Amino acid sequence: MSLLLCIAAAVIWVLSYQLTQYVGWSDQRQFYGALSIAGLLRVEHGTYPGRPGFSYEQRNEINETLWNEAAARDRRGGVFKQLGFAYSYIDYYSNGKEVRQSIYLPHWSLVAFFGLLSLFKLIALLRRRPHGPGLCAACGYDMRATPDRCPECGGVPASLRQIEQH
Repeated sequence: MSLLLCIAAAVIWVLSYQLTQYVGWSDQRQFYGALSIAGLLRVEHGTYPGRPGFSYEQRNEINETLWNEAAARDRRGGVFKQLGFAYSYIDYYSNGKEVRQSIYLPHWSLVAFFGLLSLFKLIALLRRRPHGPGLCAACGYDMRATPDRCPECGGVPASLRQIEQH
């Protein structure tokens, strides 16, 4: 699953330099959305309504304004901001009723995250010990000296379990 997410994030990253894409959902009180432009993703939540239901928009125009927006709205700066990460909190009327919170993530960070997750799963899969003849099926301990019961975990070989049950 993480490999599939890695590939999807890479495809969206490449497309972000050719298309502007927005996907979102809204009801009468709030909205959630994600905007992808020029290698940057803005994920947002607002406490005011948008168009009700799900929405998807795609445009063939590309501009770098999302990068400028992230730089202007997150004033704390630092290394993360230079890498494209940012956070903004906008209270439009200073009363807490119409608020928009956004996080800005460079697409490469999603590709790296899901790629590393896939790599860790692959390493875990490759490190599993083989459970062949003479090895405990539960822990992989060599049972040639004690074929009746595993001294490591106490497991009983399947062939002995079947004999004991009859």
